[in-house]
Amino acid sequence: MYEFRLTEEIARWAFEIRCRENPDWYIAFTNPTAGPWKTIKGIDQSGKEGQVYRFELEETRPDIVLVNDKIRIVIIIEAKDSIDKLTSGNQAEKSVEVVDSLTTILKGCKANPHWGSRSSYPVITGLLWGAGTPTETLERTNAFDEYYKQMEAYPQLNKELIVGIETRKRGDGLQCFFCSKAFETKLTISPDLISKSLCLPVI
Repeated sequence: MYEFRLTEEIARWAFEIRCRENPDWYIAFTNPTAGPWKTIKGIDQSGKEGQVYRFELEETRPDIVLVNDKIRIVIIIEAKDSIDKLTSGNQAEKSVEVVDSLTTILKGCKANPHWGSRSSYPVITGLLWGAGTPTETLERTNAFDEYYKQMEAYPQLNKELIVGIETRKRGDGLQCFFCSKAFETKLTISPDLISKSLCLPVI
């Protein structure tokens, strides 16, 4: 059996493949290590892809920006090779700051023909990590709670739900799983709808 280390790149790549195979999801931005992607892209009403926003050279970027026009949401994802690294040091604080900054930018892109009405979509915070073995519920809860704690300082952020993607090694392959935590009792965004749209098993 071929052995490999489940790096952040591999964990993210496995999930991005699932998204690219799913017509309901559009990867507006991905940030591979040493990669060429510097712009957030969108699709106009004629189906033409174009630039929505270009990051400055030193500007902090998220790892993935996903759009779903059917359920009308945007997900901004921070990715690491393990769940522990998502909350080590001040990582959660830095990641939430990026989500807030990008939320402001995207909400201001209504006049951009490649973004338009997506400026009004709720922006969801997402986490992605690699796992050699399944994570425990408590580990996932603690990660979501830490991000929510940091999000409380940003009034504009949508705080009702945080979603997670776990990419696991399974034999010599990979499988992605969906999880989430709701922080409000009445949700306007259904985690079940997101997981079904992504066609991922729920943990």
